[in-house]
Amino acid sequence: MSVTIPEPSNLCFPVDWSCDQDFYDDLMAEEGGPALIARAESLAATSLRMLTGYQLGGCPVVVRPCSPRCVPSSWLVAPVPSGDGFATGLGFSPYIYNGAWFNGCGCKTDDCSCTTIQKVNLPGWVGDVTEVTIDGSVIPAAYYRVDNGTQLVRTDGGSWPSCQDMNVGPGDEGSFTVTYMQGIPVDANGAYAAGVLAREYALACRGGACSLPPGVVQVARSGITIDLAVGSFPGGLTGSREVDLYIQSLNPYAVRSVAEVFSPDVPRARRTTWSA
Repeated sequence: MSVTIPEPSNLCFPVDWSCDQDFYDDLMAEEGGPALIARAESLAATSLRMLTGYQLGGCPVVVRPCSPRCVPSSWLVAPVPSGDGFATGLGFSPYIYNGAWFNGCGCKTDDCSCTTIQKVNLPGWVGDVTEVTIDGSVIPAAYYRVDNGTQLVRTDGGSWPSCQDMNVGPGDEGSFTVTYMQGIPVDANGAYAAGVLAREYALACRGGACSLPPGVVQVARSGITIDLAVGSFPGGLTGSREVDLYIQSLNPYAVRSVAEVFSPDVPRARRTTWSA
C-alpha cells in the first residue's frame, strides 16, 4: 500500500472567523499578522483533531492498494534514492520517495499470479471517499461503499484489482487509486469552533486575555511561536464554551482515539459507515 499525503494547509480544516471578523481584519492589516493567523488556524485545527480523538477533519490521502500476494520474493522494489543515484533491493519493505510512502509493490509482471477481490482494507478511518480510479477511469461512487470504517467494498458485481503497476503514476494505465478523508468532514459548526479557538491562540500570542487553560501556550513574540504543553487541556476541554460544546458532541468521554473491541469467538458484524 502506498500513500501520498499532500502538503497540509491548516490540516485541510476550514476556519470561520465570523466570531470576530473585525479582529481578523485588523490582524491581517498588521505586519506579521497573516503569519500569526496562519499559525493560530493551524494550532486550532490540530487541537480540534486531537480533542475529538482524531475523528474530525484531516487532509485527503491518495492510497494505491496492492495485495501482499502480489510481491513474489524475486521482485525488485522500485528505485530508492541512494546518494547520487538509485538503489534497488529485494523483498517487501516500505520506503519514502519524493515525499510519498511506498511499500515496494512491483505488480503487473509476468510472474504475478493474482486474483481479483471485492473488498480492500484501507489504512485509517475512511470518513469520506472522494474518488476511486482504475486504469485512470473514475469508478462511479454508486458502485462501492465503506464497511466498518476501513473496508472499501465493490457493490456493482465488479472486483477490485489485487495488483497494480507501481512504476506508473496515479491515474495512468495499470494503476488503482483511492482518494479519501481520514476523518469526519468538518461541518459549519466545526469551522466556527475552529475560528473561535484560532482567535484565542492569536490573542494569547499578542499577550491579550484569552479563555485557554493556563499552561497551554509558550509564546516567543519575535518568532511567533506557540507550543502545546503536555496536559494542556484538562478533561479534554479548551475553556471556550462554543468550542467545548462542539468537542463534547463528537467526543463526550474525552477519549484520545476511537477504540474498538474484537472477539475471535464472535463474527464481526458488518456496519456500513459510508455510501454515496
